[in-house]
Amino acid sequence: MRLDYLFSAWAQTPEDEQLLLGLIIRTVMENPSIPRDRLKGASFEDDFALNLQLSARLDEGTLARFWGSLNQPVRPAVQAWSAIPILPEAMTEFRRVQTRKIEYKSITDPRVSEVGPTPNPFSKRLDLGGGRNPK
Repeated sequence: MRLDYLFSAWAQTPEDEQLLLGLIIRTVMENPSIPRDRLKGASFEDDFALNLQLSARLDEGTLARFWGSLNQPVRPAVQAWSAIPILPEAMTEFRRVQTRKIEYKSITDPRVSEVGPTPNPFSKRLDLGGGRNPK
């Protein structure tokens, strides 16, 4: 799964904001991967490292929509992304569908007397094929 991050700096002056963004860029460039011992939780395997990469250029239209959704003017920002695997803990074996059956109820006449394979007297059964023929 791809994870995207948008880093922005808020300071008293634009110069301070640019300085903070420069520090963010430097930190990511000097630490392009985060080793497993720095990650919290049991979601990752022992030899996993989270790689963080800076995006080349931000799309101005996307940024304008993002900041507009927060009712804020467009601010300087740095975008980075990472990708993580999502693996289920236990794989379960599955079987192919061999028959298809649909049960339905009459919504116009609830007194339908046809009875399907269930004890519900209001249900009907529609066999779409693919199964064995009853003997």
